[in-house]
Amino acid sequence: IDGSAASAWVGFRRGLLTNLLNPKVIVFYVALMPQFLGDAPAFGATLLLSAIAAGVCLVWFVLVANVVGALRRLFTRRAVRRSMDAVTGTALVALGVGVAVSRS
Repeated sequence: IDGSAASAWVGFRRGLLTNLLNPKVIVFYVALMPQFLGDAPAFGATLLLSAIAAGVCLVWFVLVANVVGALRRLFTRRAVRRSMDAVTGTALVALGVGVAVSRS
């Protein structure tokens, strides 16, 4: 395996481990799954719903990874990075100001 394929597998394993150990994901699915299952769900129904959720997540992450990989050259340009930093910084400051001036 060449270096790029090895680094892709390393990235895949790290991302998979990060998602599997993310407590927010666990809480989300524990809170969400029972709403789509009956009072006494069969093992097969639970397994099918879990497989569908895993399949949707897999498709989404593959799509995101491919889009980011295709746009890698664009994202590494200094001007683009500065622009993205400016936009996200402005959004965070605006969010902070909004929270500061809001009344509870």
